[in-house]
Amino acid sequence: MQMALGKKREQQVQEKVEPHELISSTEVENIRKSLIETHADLVVQGMLDQDVRARLERIVKRDHKQATKDNPEVIAYVVRETIGTGVIEEILQDPSITDIGYNGKELIVETNDSKQRFDTNFEISEAYIVRLVNKFANANNKEFTAKSPIFDGRFQNVRINAVHAQNTAPESGTTMSLRVVRPKLALTKDNFEGFAPMFMYDFFRAAAIVKANMVISGTTGTGKTELHKLISGFIPFDDRILLIEDTPETFMKEMFKDKDVFSWVTSDGVSVTHLIKAGLRNHPIWIMVTETRGQEAYEMIQAVLSGHSIITSLHATEARAIPSRFINMAKMGYELSEEALKQDIRMYFDFGIHIRKAKYHGHVIRYLSEVIEFNPDGDQTVFKQRFVDGVFQFETFDVSQKFKDKMEESMVEMNFPANFKSERPYNPDKDTHTFESSIPLDKTGRPDHAKIKAMGTTLDVLMGREKLTYNSDENGEGLDYRTDRDGYIAPEVDSSSPSSSVASRKINQVKQRVENNDRHRTSRPVKPKEDNTDLGADIDRILQDIGVGANAQNEEEKPKKPPKRPPSNPKTKAQSLSVSDIVNEKRRQLSQEDV
Repeated sequence: MQMALGKKREQQVQEKVEPHELISSTEVENIRKSLIETHADLVVQGMLDQDVRARLERIVKRDHKQATKDNPEVIAYVVRETIGTGVIEEILQDPSITDIGYNGKELIVETNDSKQRFDTNFEISEAYIVRLVNKFANANNKEFTAKSPIFDGRFQNVRINAVHAQNTAPESGTTMSLRVVRPKLALTKDNFEGFAPMFMYDFFRAAAIVKANMVISGTTGTGKTELHKLISGFIPFDDRILLIEDTPETFMKEMFKDKDVFSWVTSDGVSVTHLIKAGLRNHPIWIMVTETRGQEAYEMIQAVLSGHSIITSLHATEARAIPSRFINMAKMGYELSEEALKQDIRMYFDFGIHIRKAKYHGHVIRYLSEVIEFNPDGDQTVFKQRFVDGVFQFETFDVSQKFKDKMEESMVEMNFPANFKSERPYNPDKDTHTFESSIPLDKTGRPDHAKIKAMGTTLDVLMGREKLTYNSDENGEGLDYRTDRDGYIAPEVDSSSPSSSVASRKINQVKQRVENNDRHRTSRPVKPKEDNTDLGADIDRILQDIGVGANAQNEEEKPKKPPKRPPSNPKTKAQSLSVSDIVNEKRRQLSQEDV
């Protein structure tokens, strides 16, 4: 009996055939053509969505039972052949990919922070690229042939441009550029410190709430759209947003479902200018054009003059070039006075924001370069930042009284350190290792903490991050900053923290207040204080209020010593000693007195 079963199993193994052997190539081609003609949108969408592939399989099963013999493996094979199983279709499944380019010879793949040639054993031929482009062309009811050699189209969150070999150099071939825009915020509060200091996050929040008119400039790929989306997230529901795009790439309605957004897209015969004019009759507070390229610049200026607020972006070399760029684009469709328009821009536009990108150790770094405030008497710099050899060098200046009045009217507070200059490192270990080579990363590109722990080290050690210790006490516990699991500086947590952490926080607050009074002034005018109180007495009082150490509970049980007489010139002593020296001296006194 066992021998009979063994022979039966062997026959079953021998009888199994591959799906492509159960259907002829002619039948596959006929089904493929039928799907492309009747369901072109699903064929393209199937490259991006597994659920759509399953839907196509149900269609094939329903409409082509005779050819597929109702075999699930044959049906799946036909759908794979129709959609395509090539390398580009597989790359599109990777959520980190933003751009795919084919220059006629090689495939170039880009993410948010890297660009590289894509090596694969799959043969990327010109016929394969043409076949891929035709799928998008069919979905857009267009054709891509030698007679129609330029194709520019989009499908959902994919934008594609292709040029046929008919119009390329002899040594080249058909070229293609494909961009994938995903409905997510690439720039968030969590990673903003890699873009600019956190006080600029507060600045953009305040600018959005007071309805400041903002123009974002930069070259291609610097992240103008991402900053636009971040700022839009601060706008409340009460302010209606009219969003106009050539290609849907912000997904604002999907990301900000709590906001009142009218999202419009241009088409053949309907331009940005037409949509702006129509938008004025929909009572918007904000008119947003994702990118200003032509004569619609004039309509944007008119929208501002009529009391609407705007956010838009354009290509420019620096923020101070924005007025000239706007005027040159407005002149494409109108005869106008350049000087009058320039005065209108400087009078009624609020901020010009410029973004740059740099290549550093194999990574693309996007950062806020400059923020200027437009002014009829001359544009004023509010913030500027440079990236030099792994270090961000930044400087702030004051904002105008006009902007301060707007914040006061809107009851908005802003933590902005005016007239401040400092620097911050991007990667402290820049001299010997890159981030990628020295730190193990997981599939998402973030530090792999399990591997780091197995190495017997920490993320701080691998990054070369030295904790900034303002003061070290006798137990070796310093008043330092804490970092989260991914190496970002973490905020203080007030709940359930030991008294030593409370003391550290209080003393740091005193230190910061003294430094701010000595060197900086806030963005709002502040009346100077006439206070000559001894700094040492101030810190002593804080330590007594919070009860440093476990022995503080028994303070009343110990004999009190008479208070020491303050120095004859406390102001001179406070100036001659640093804050750390004063804190150390006070702690030594407390230790000697067993407080």
